[in-house]
Amino acid sequence: EYEDMRDEYCRVLWDQAESLRFHAHDHSKRLVTVRALVQIACHDDEILTETQAGEIRGVGESIEKTLSKEARHGIPTECGRYATAALAMLSVLYEKKISCIKKKEKDALVSMGELLSKGQSKLESFRKFLALDLILSSPGACTAWAQMQPLESKGFVKRRQRINMEGKLAFELTDDGLEHVKHLLKERIGTGR
Repeated sequence: EYEDMRDEYCRVLWDQAESLRFHAHDHSKRLVTVRALVQIACHDDEILTETQAGEIRGVGESIEKTLSKEARHGIPTECGRYATAALAMLSVLYEKKISCIKKKEKDALVSMGELLSKGQSKLESFRKFLALDLILSSPGACTAWAQMQPLESKGFVKRRQRINMEGKLAFELTDDGLEHVKHLLKERIGTGR
């Protein structure tokens, strides 16, 4: 019997992106790795094999080879948490959007500082967002935060300048993001088994 490997593949790619962080000449390879991580994390259907993962737009053959060498089976995602910062941040933004819809409020913005702290609480405990000031001074240094840019590129998240908010940035789940993630988040939260 096959198991869904999305979380494990994302862990492998996160580790690879972390190792590439310290090599300036590998910057573009790191960006490709983070983009592939987010593509796999946000994929609607189960991914059972490296070949399936490689067929996803934005993943490709070189990532597929990395997955076939590094992935291990049977590692559960921590109960009530997500294996990727992408899903953790989407969960925070989703909760805010749903709350605003219920209250008939228009503005579903989440400050960068709030997104980092609440996102951290939804992320597996061995993964970390860097502190806000470190991310602001060196945005590429945090692999967790690097997962935001592909979410914006996919049209799931909108970034806004807000000088009165922590980090001077705020983020909001788009209507496309809301439509895509409502079932994905329930399905992908860790059960511990």
